[in-house]
Amino acid sequence: MLSADTLRPPADGRSTNRTRSPSIWLWRGLGILCGMSLAVQAAMLGRLGTALGSPIKASVVSFILGFVLLCAVVVFRDHGLDLGKTIRGHNPPWMWIGGLLGAVVVLMTSWLSPQLGTGLTVLVVLVVLIGQVTGGL
Repeated sequence: MLSADTLRPPADGRSTNRTRSPSIWLWRGLGILCGMSLAVQAAMLGRLGTALGSPIKASVVSFILGFVLLCAVVVFRDHGLDLGKTIRGHNPPWMWIGGLLGAVVVLMTSWLSPQLGTGLTVLVVLVVLIGQVTGGL
C-alpha cells in the first residue's frame, strides 16, 4: 500500500529508491487516466446534452448512472449505507452540500462543451482545479 511517507522526501535530503517502486508508477498512471477522463467526460456530456436537447437533462442522466454505480459499490463493498449515526451526530450542516457543488460542475461542463468546444471547456475545468488546489493550501 502506498503511504504518504512514500511520496515525501527524506528530511535529510538524501535520495531514496521509493519513487522508483512499481506502485508509484501505478498511482502516476491512474492520475494521468483521471486527468484524461476530464476531457472525455466533457465531450460525452456535451454530446449527451445536444442529443437530449438540454444540458440539465444530460446532467441528470449522468448523475443517475453515477448514483446507480455508487450504490452497487456501497452494497457490494460496504454492505449497505448507515447514515443514522452521522445524522444524529454533531456534524456541521454544510458537509452535506458537496453533491450540489458536484452537480454544478457537471451541469456547467455539459452546458459549456457544446458552446465552447471540448478543448476550451477542459481548460475552464483546469482553472477550476487550480482554484481547488489553491483553496486546499
